[in-house]
Amino acid sequence: MESHSESQGSQLLTSADYEGFASGVSKFARVRAGLTPLLLGEVCLAIVLLLFISWLSSMMEAPRLYSISSIPIYGGLILALFFLSAYRRGAWIEGQPFLSEWARQRGWSFEPSPEDGALNAFSGRMLGLPGLIYQYPGHYDKVGASEKVVVRLELPVRGITAIHLRYRVHGDKPLMDSTYREIELESVEFNRMFRLEAGPAVSEVELRRLFDPETITFFLQSGADRLPSGFRLALENGVFFYITRGWVRPDTLAEIEKMLTQIEPFVRHLQALASARALS
Repeated sequence: MESHSESQGSQLLTSADYEGFASGVSKFARVRAGLTPLLLGEVCLAIVLLLFISWLSSMMEAPRLYSISSIPIYGGLILALFFLSAYRRGAWIEGQPFLSEWARQRGWSFEPSPEDGALNAFSGRMLGLPGLIYQYPGHYDKVGASEKVVVRLELPVRGITAIHLRYRVHGDKPLMDSTYREIELESVEFNRMFRLEAGPAVSEVELRRLFDPETITFFLQSGADRLPSGFRLALENGVFFYITRGWVRPDTLAEIEKMLTQIEPFVRHLQALASARALS
């Protein structure tokens, strides 16, 4: 990752610095920081609905599972979920000043709640390009909630308008966009390990120039050592994306910096290719 003159002479913050700060914050303080009128209103509404359903069930002689005597159990569950939600929100609020300073030391800016549901976004020059890193809610799968960390770089490459790369896994399906097609390169090992797809405007000649032997070797050697399972690389209309599972939090900042290290060789290759084509 690039160094910044502003940070020279002073030690950069790391996740370890936050661990010392967070250890002195009580759980009650986090819950109190996470309380919001909307959250309190949701709890009150849930309790009112619970009382109404229990009363209606008793009038209709429903099973005891929905009777008034079960109100304390359900009420306790609602309160537990309420305090858990408040605690998580409090921890998120508590970490914002630290994340802001961490970003400032690296010449970036920090936005806790950017548009489109993203969280904890860093913006600035990354690997020499205008970039953005943020957390985005994923979906629920076999291992639970899969939050995503997205690295987004402005990187137009003439002739390469739409490509996607990810690990090939059992049961893997093509992209939902039916205009994309799968491309197989000369390397049988690469084709076995990765799934490369391209849009209709991208020629196979251009792709083979992009994925030259050196680049193929980089991905094969990276494999499980550098690129995590579930990763995705994409180049769409001049924007480069690197997506993995994870979170943008004070305790994951080392992983955020590692993400930039993981993709730096490929990004440099794309930059060189873009520069060469701009001069041709």
